[in-house]
Parts: sequence; C-alpha cells; structure tokens
Amino acid sequence: MEISKNTHIENYLKNYYCDNKNSTPFAVLLKGSWGSGKTHFIKKYISNLENEEKKKFLHISLYGLSKTSEINEKIIPNLLKGYAKSKKSCFNWNWNKKMENISNFSFTILNNLLNKLPFDKGDIINILGSFTDTIIIFDDLERCCIPMAELMGYLTHLVEFQDQKIILVADEEKILSDGKKKTEYTEKKEKLVGQEFKIESSPEEAIIDFVQETSDPALKQYSEKINTILMKVFVQSGYNNLRLINQAFSAFEYFFKNLNIQALLGSSEHPNDELGNILCEFVMVYIEYKSGRLSPEVFNQYFKDPNKTDSKSCMKKYDYYRFYGCQYFEVDILKKILMGESLSDYETIEIKRKISVQLSESEKTWQKLWYYSNHSDEEFFENLKDVQQKWDTKEYTDFFIILHVFGMFLHFSKESLFKKDKGSILQEAKDYVEILIQNNTFPSDLHRKDTHFFGGWKGDYYSLGYRGKEEPEWSTFLNFVEEKAQQLVDIDIKNEVKNQIIPILQNGGAGHDLQMLMNNNFLGGKIAYFHLLDPYEIKNIFIKNDTFFILVTMRKVFSNRYQRYQEITDVKKEISFLEEFKNVLEAEVKDREETFGSKTPKTIALRSFIADDLDPSILILSNS
Repeated sequence: MEISKNTHIENYLKNYYCDNKNSTPFAVLLKGSWGSGKTHFIKKYISNLENEEKKKFLHISLYGLSKTSEINEKIIPNLLKGYAKSKKSCFNWNWNKKMENISNFSFTILNNLLNKLPFDKGDIINILGSFTDTIIIFDDLERCCIPMAELMGYLTHLVEFQDQKIILVADEEKILSDGKKKTEYTEKKEKLVGQEFKIESSPEEAIIDFVQETSDPALKQYSEKINTILMKVFVQSGYNNLRLINQAFSAFEYFFKNLNIQALLGSSEHPNDELGNILCEFVMVYIEYKSGRLSPEVFNQYFKDPNKTDSKSCMKKYDYYRFYGCQYFEVDILKKILMGESLSDYETIEIKRKISVQLSESEKTWQKLWYYSNHSDEEFFENLKDVQQKWDTKEYTDFFIILHVFGMFLHFSKESLFKKDKGSILQEAKDYVEILIQNNTFPSDLHRKDTHFFGGWKGDYYSLGYRGKEEPEWSTFLNFVEEKAQQLVDIDIKNEVKNQIIPILQNGGAGHDLQMLMNNNFLGGKIAYFHLLDPYEIKNIFIKNDTFFILVTMRKVFSNRYQRYQEITDVKKEISFLEEFKNVLEAEVKDREETFGSKTPKTIALRSFIADDLDPSILILSNS
C-alpha cells in the first residue's frame, strides 16, 4: 500500500518552515483540487506536530468571510482560547463587544485589547509570546469573499511586518478560472508566497485515517473490511474526491450507531461481509446523490431492477450495483436518509426488518434465485431446490418474501423451469397466507404500505420488482390477499369501535365530544368505518338513552363527517350502513306509533333525524 505521496511536503514544513530558528519572510501555499485531501493533510500534519514537538497552530477557514476584520475576530479569540486552555483557566468576556472597533490586526492593538481585560502583566507577556510561536493556516482561500487584492495585502502585511508564518491552503485552479480574481491573485502572489506545493491524493492513507477516527468500536473492529470497501467505491466512482468519501462514511457512522446495526449483525454468520455490503450500498448511493448525479426523482427507477436500468445510469459503474442493486435499503427510506429527513418509528422498524431479512442466511437463497440470470445453471437449480424446500415446509415467515417466491414460481413454471402448474402454485400461496394469518405473522398494516410514499407493496418490495406479474394467477392472488387484509383491518376496527365508541354512546356521550371522537380522533378520521357499525346496536342505544341528547350529538357527527367526505378513504362503503340504519329507525318509528296509536316525542325526533341527517348524508355519498 502506498503510504504517502506528500512526504516531501511534511519534511519541508517540519524541518524548515515551522522551525522557529529559521526566518522565513514568506507564506507557503498548499494547492490542490476540491476534495483532493488538502484539509485532511494539513489537519493530520498539525495534529502530529502538536503532539510530537509541541508546535502551536491556528487553523482558520476563510470560507464566506467578506471583511478582514472578520479574520481578526477569528484569530484573536482562538489565540486567547488556546492560551486559556493551556493554563486551564476560564475567562468571561463578550467578544463581539470587545472587537467592535478592531479594524486592523497588530501587536499594538492586541496589547491594548489585553490591557482592558482581566489579565495580569505576566499573562499578557505569555499570550504575546504564545502568538509569536504560532503558525497560522488559512484554508479555503478560493472561497473567501474578501476582494482578492485586499486579502492578499492583509496576508502580506502579517508576513512582512509581523514576522508571522502562514500556510495557505487553496484550490488555485478555481481562483485562476475567475478573471478578476486571477489578475489580483497573480499580482500579489509573487510577493507573498515563497514556496508552493501540490497536494497529491493518497486515498489509501486518507481512507485509513477516516476509519481510524471513528469513535464506534464496532466499526473499528471491521476497519480492514471498511477500508477495502471505501477504496473500491472511491476508485469506481471516478470522482477522485476524498471529501465525498469522508462525508459518506461519516453519514454511515451516524446511521450505524443510530439504528444499532451492530445488534443486527450479531445474527449473521458473516458480520464482516454483511457490514461491507451494507456500507457499500450506502456509500455508493450517498456519493452519487451528493455529487448531483443521482436525483431523488430517479431513485425508484435505478433501484428496482439493476438489469433493466438505463445503461447511462451513474450506478452502472459499480460492480456491487450491477450484481445486486439495492438490497438492504427500502428505496424511499434511503432517499429520506440522504435528504436529511427524519424517519418515523414505522420506517425505522421497516429498515431494520429489511436488513435483518438480508442478514438471515435461511432466507437469502430466494434473492439469489431472483438474480438467476447472474448465476450458472447449476446454481439456479440448487437455489430453486432450496427455495422450494423452504416453501413446502413453510419456513418463510415474511409475507413479502412469500410474494416474491410465488411470482418467481409462476415465471419459472411458464418457462418450463419449474415442474409445477400455475394453478397448484396459486392454491399453495393462498394456503400459505392462511397459515400466516393463523400464526399472526401476516402484516396487519398491509393497507399502510399501499401508499404513494412506499411505492405500493403490489409493485415491488425489498427494492425488487416481482417476477410473474404478467400471469393471471398473480392478479387472482393479489385480490385474495387484499380481501384477507381488509378482513383483518375490519376486525381490528370493529374491536376498536367496541372498546372506544360503543361504551361512550351507551353512557349517553357524557363528558365526551362524540363529533371529535368519531370524526377526528378515531382512526385519524381518514378511514371509512361506519359500515362496520351494527345499526341495531346503535338504534337500541338511541332508544335506551335520552334520545334528544344522542340525536343532537349524532346530527353534528353526520353533518361534519359528510361535509368533508372527500378526506375519507373508501367513504362510499358507509352508504350500506346509512341505508340499513335508516330502515331500522323507520321500522322502530312504525312499531312505536302503532303501539301508542299516534306519534310520540321520540318518533318525532327520529323522523327529524332521518329526514334532516340520514337522507342528506345518503344523497351526498350516492352523488359523490
């Protein structure tokens, strides 16, 4: 492994320029393109010299500064903080207020400033002495907003009149590409810069440093594997940008810690390899996204089926992607991570679940079978045999894997690669779902996954499109699954109605705003559920309790509910309840008036409720 291409620069700075014995009335320029490792090089160099030879450095970024006084405001506090830290003392002052009138940096002004602060004479001498031994590094020269002539003049003054040693770090090509900056820069550079060096990227060394700097012991444990993966992605990306690699690894480190991926790796027989796969997938997508090549709009296009991706895709250059695509991350969730959006508890569980599935050796063969075109004939039949055995013994417990296997079986049966007819495969899949339901492993939240955000479970899952979707048995099976899923949803809603709404109605609604509960708080107010109410049970509640109070409350419920019916999913389902409820109430009115031989206060109230509330609600939904 190449250790360093910049050893000659380190030797020059260490043995000559930064040696206090040498008088050097000029600045040193370290130049290189963006992301070439300039800042990483100088930070590492500073750290080594500070630790080994007790040298003092002040690293100042010029990025975004528009006035030389802003440079002073960065220099002076850092000098004093460094001195205070070395003395383990603590000072209290308002820096903004103290530096309002500082326009030029000099020993005289610094001395005057210090005389106004609570230091004794010895402190002032020590601080000034500390400053004379400090090498100042000015980074991001090309991104400074101070006019170039003014900035270079300021730096020249420090070097020539204050005997200050300065190291400049810059992307010189960017400066030279700007006409006005180029003229001013070249005119002043000759007087200011006495030695310049070009930083040569040493990716192997830089990547090792990135990984060593991690505070996570689990990641350090896999450092050799991580180094290899990061280096491979760096080379295949073609960007020659170490900063992107560093940022990507930093983002992955946070993701790794935040979701406790180490705990998931504990279930894997080969955690080293599995971590490498997760890291590779994360980093290659991260750097393409950050470089602007991979926009959020094309995420779904690139990660559903790598075999069908446009040959011009920026992802095709990665070996990993060409073979596996996006295995460990749900595409839309990965998109949210990269865009800095927070994940819901549901999404966090979902991404952990997917990683867990991928880490489970007992459930990985199905994925190899999905990528059958990337494997030999021998591997295909070996994988098919394993998947069929797990299917027959009902070893799969993840519904979405079962759905993938079902689709592959249909596809292989059609191509005469699987000796089972499609009708038998369909029946076995239905039986499998019934078993999942019995074992409470069928996803009860399936309706939540059929949304725009998640792309819809019927289109793909685990970032893989389904095989066999063109077969009629596929549609039949999906209809069957949806019916079962809806039955489970209905059962859950009925239980919620029984436990939440019915007891309150039975108590006359006292102490509760039934309108808010039934239309807003219950199920979030967005799901149709009135068709799951028992019209006879609601009628009995009306008759048993104070009819007038209940009717007034329910009138508000119906009025508000169907004024905003467009917000309720499948709201037309509720027509069946409304019509049957109307029939039940009309029968009650008829029986009661026959019993009393005339209208009664309750029948009048019920008639009014039917005419003014039920009928308009039915009409609204019928015409919607």
